[in-house]
Amino acid sequence: MSSLWLLAFVGLASADEPDPPTDDESVVLEAADPEERARQAESRRLGEELLGHATAGRMAALSRTYRSLMGLGTEVEPALHLAAADAAVAEGALALAVARLRRVSSGEEAERAAETLASLRERTGLVRISAEPGSVLACPPRFVPDEQAALQAAAAEVDATPPADLPDPATLCDVDHREIRRAAVRLRRATPASTADAILKFVHAMPYRDRKSVV
Repeated sequence: MSSLWLLAFVGLASADEPDPPTDDESVVLEAADPEERARQAESRRLGEELLGHATAGRMAALSRTYRSLMGLGTEVEPALHLAAADAAVAEGALALAVARLRRVSSGEEAERAAETLASLRERTGLVRISAEPGSVLACPPRFVPDEQAALQAAAAEVDATPPADLPDPATLCDVDHREIRRAAVRLRRATPASTADAILKFVHAMPYRDRKSVV
């Protein structure tokens, strides 16, 4: 009799266990979770790299890492936005600094971000500079370092001139170019979200070229 009760008990316990996932469910979980884990791991790595650049004073490298971090689409800690804003100020890119400071909306860093924004608005403003190529913009000694950096950035824009010999228009690549159309076909996926993900990965694989205008 005792053996029968034991068998009955085991049978009831087995009936209460949830059904194992089907093959389809297993495939979905294995396809989604590793990708998200990899994205989070890359986000943590870039965050640590960014802080390392900040400690060493490598502002240009910090800005490049920040742009890569933002491209992941993961949540970014407020301290990293602040560090990226400091780098933008040091480079004279005050518009980028404002954009990065505005991303700090919570936490202890929000007060510091608000104070920095107020300081930038009080000390600086948008101006239009018209000058002939080769003009020299002088920086008065009373300017503080971030103001000097902003003036140097403006001077670099004034010195920037198009090349003397432009390429043949027939060699330029636009949305109607056959290579672009071929790439569009290769990158098209079943849904807009998966298509956007494929395009993002395709662009990230391209050689990097520093552009200060990128937030």
